[in-house]
Amino acid sequence: MELIQQEYARPKFFMIKYNVSRTTLWRLLQNMKTRPKFKNSFRRTSPGVELINIADFDRFMVIRTAELERV
Repeated sequence: MELIQQEYARPKFFMIKYNVSRTTLWRLLQNMKTRPKFKNSFRRTSPGVELINIADFDRFMVIRTAELERV
């Protein structure tokens, strides 16, 4: 049996993984959506459901943390 690597997840996955509130995650995702590098990181499966690429979100968090540390 093959193990399948999960590529996309719902927002709740990131709330648990990064231990952030729903509001904080929403702000992070809005910031991520403004960056051209991450424009293909989102998949809308229905009007109320949006999936986020896990690897891209992790990269975004590394970049964002580095930006915050420079200030």
